[in-house]
Amino acid sequence: VDYAVKYGSQHEVDYFVFGHLHYAADIKTTERILFMGDWHSQPSYIALDNNGKIELKHYNLNGELRIGN
Repeated sequence: VDYAVKYGSQHEVDYFVFGHLHYAADIKTTERILFMGDWHSQPSYIALDNNGKIELKHYNLNGELRIGN
């Protein structure tokens, strides 16, 4: 998170996406920072639509889609 905030203060960035940290999170500080989590223990993924809107989504084992943290 510190790296993203520092880098974002020096460059124009829409958001940062990090993967394989074994937890999912959507952090909104001075920058938008998303952690994808992992599919095995916490099924989650990030979706980016055609308008550039990005969302962290979760998929539970019952097959239901849940949006957000």
